[in-house]
Amino acid sequence: MEKWSHGSDPHSCPPDTYSYCLERLSALVEGGVEILASNQVIGEAFIVVQHHYGVSAEDAKTELRNVLRSGLVDTLNGSAVLEMLATRGGAGLFDRLLPTITRAQDWRR
Repeated sequence: MEKWSHGSDPHSCPPDTYSYCLERLSALVEGGVEILASNQVIGEAFIVVQHHYGVSAEDAKTELRNVLRSGLVDTLNGSAVLEMLATRGGAGLFDRLLPTITRAQDWRR
């Protein structure tokens, strides 16, 4: 898994923070822990990486999808979320994620 690379961008993720997170997640998964991200967490991460790290919306969606397919973190709401992250145009990501947050039947994988 590669980290986002933004050259000399002052908002880029510090390498030590990225490495620490990757090591901790890897250790948890190797220990048998299943790490799940809800649609709310995915939506918030989408906004955070844009605002704090200067990542474009399209890059944020692509990289979030990569993280969720990496084996370290899975979606609480299943593969529909991966499809939402791959969709271009139309409603925004939050508009796609919000309805599934409130429907109980979507809280299974």
